[in-house]
Amino acid sequence: DSLKWGDKDYFELKAKFINELGYLDDSCCVQDVISYLNGLYEKTADTAHFQNAVLISLARLKTKEAFASLKEHLMQDPPVFDNDYDLGNLFGYLEDTLELARNFYPEVLQLMSIEDYKYEVTSLLRTLVDSGYLKAKDYESFFSNIYFDAKIELKRQQSADVKQAEKESQEEQEGEQDAERDYGSGGSDVDNYAVLLMPFYEKNQAIRKFFDKLLQSKDLEVRSNTAVLMLRNNYPVHDSILLSVAEKDQYRASLLRALEEAGKENLFPAAWRKQEDIARSLLLEDKDFEKFFDIQLVGKKAVQVKNDKGYVYFFRYKLKREDDWKIGISGIQPESPDKISSNDVLVKMTDKKITTDEPELDQFEKQLKRLIYSQRRSSMNFYRESNNMYGGMMDNYRDED
Repeated sequence: DSLKWGDKDYFELKAKFINELGYLDDSCCVQDVISYLNGLYEKTADTAHFQNAVLISLARLKTKEAFASLKEHLMQDPPVFDNDYDLGNLFGYLEDTLELARNFYPEVLQLMSIEDYKYEVTSLLRTLVDSGYLKAKDYESFFSNIYFDAKIELKRQQSADVKQAEKESQEEQEGEQDAERDYGSGGSDVDNYAVLLMPFYEKNQAIRKFFDKLLQSKDLEVRSNTAVLMLRNNYPVHDSILLSVAEKDQYRASLLRALEEAGKENLFPAAWRKQEDIARSLLLEDKDFEKFFDIQLVGKKAVQVKNDKGYVYFFRYKLKREDDWKIGISGIQPESPDKISSNDVLVKMTDKKITTDEPELDQFEKQLKRLIYSQRRSSMNFYRESNNMYGGMMDNYRDED
């Protein structure tokens, strides 16, 4: 309150003080903090910079009273954020406390008419519905608005599908099938709408047609997410849909993981129910890249880390044709060779080049040892250090370990 306009660093200091109030969550004073923040929100009505700080502090307190005040401010005087990060930060706190966030709906759906808020409001609603905190009746009054936006998003996805099909056709005509394989991830906001429309699948034929179109999407991530969503809700999906996803290295492990989480892992396609195939797919999830040139199996090794026991698979890989081969490790797959798992406790593209001065498998086992030691609390900091001033000396020590 003592800070005045014109004081040095006025805006920065005041905003920082307001942000700090969100950490004063002791039961003895939290109500006073909420009251003070509400007063600040009213007094700073002409300065969005401070109002936004107030809202984030209220969200950070994560109490029923704080969330009630936050909801009131959002509905009566919705703020304008300078960037998506701050707005996402605000809704991130809501998503951390779903039991309280459920009370924002359905009223907060009115903010979907504001373009800046549409994604965050829809995404939080999707999480609440997916987690069982909200049912169809809780947002049914907004169904027509949600379905309208869903159709627009579907058209965007279909447009992206056409462009992808044209790209693949052109590459095939130009004979680029031997070039780096495209592993770019798609992803689409249409997944959010699919979850929201799922409860209306049974009684609305238009919604069933909407899902049919999603299952035919060129984007395998959309196709996979839609298939698993339907299976979770006990609606049939043709085997060919799951097979079309599982046959792609990049998406195979994520499909298995989603089916495991849904308790439907028995539906994973038998043609790809092999440990080597899952291990390869898990490895390709480890890095954010769009293309790779080649990946080859080198061998496997039995390991045990804490309560996990099974096999780790060794792969050599290169992202570009001219690259050197590098070491990739993927595990742990189950002891029984006829079982598979999305367990990724020991998965890493190491960026470590394979050299010719020692046996190849020895080099893989050294990297595996480092990866295993990095899982242990007593040694994780030591083995994860790689860029400090003692890096070279530590590398020598590790090689002898």
